Amino acid sequence: MINKRKVIPSLVSLLIGSAALSDPISPNIHNGERDYSKEKPNAAYYGSGFSGRMTEASELRFEGDQLMADGKLEEAKAKLGKAVMLDPGSPETHMMYARCITKILYSKKTVDEALLSRCLEEWSLLWHHNADQLEQGEAKAQCRALMRIAKGIEKHRKEKDKDKVREREESLASANKKTLE
Repeated sequence: MINKRKVIPSLVSLLIGSAALSDPISPNIHNGERDYSKEKPNAAYYGSGFSGRMTEASELRFEGDQLMADGKLEEAKAKLGKAVMLDPGSPETHMMYARCITKILYSKKTVDEALLSRCLEEWSLLWHHNADQLEQGEAKAQCRALMRIAKGIEKHRKEKDKDKVREREESLASANKKTLE
């Protein structure tokens, strides 16, 4: 027979120990080799170990959140990008970064297709790997809205191509008509 008094404390210590090494809620979230920041970790201040990176990432999240609230989106993007680079397994950091780059995308007068693609990648990552249902719902809604924008751009591009083909055909037809006259 199993002694519950010995098993339960060892299970608790196992769970607590594994929580420090990874996010037990969203273990599959990762950065997918994306380049979030070119800045190096501040090892002189935080140290070069795991806890130093996590501490720096946490501080950068707070700073990025404050910068977003102040409307300084480009600065917030830099801070949150570095935070994601330091702590790629954190869904909260990915969520803050996705919200920031999406605000930047919507604040521009013309659509930056590279930024649109980056937003779609980040929201898709959260949609498929975040275990928080509310955040998954937000990520799904953002992906769908951004896909509508991408489809609109593609449709506009195809219409432009059709217009160019039509113009070429008309100019060829008029040139042929002139040569026949």
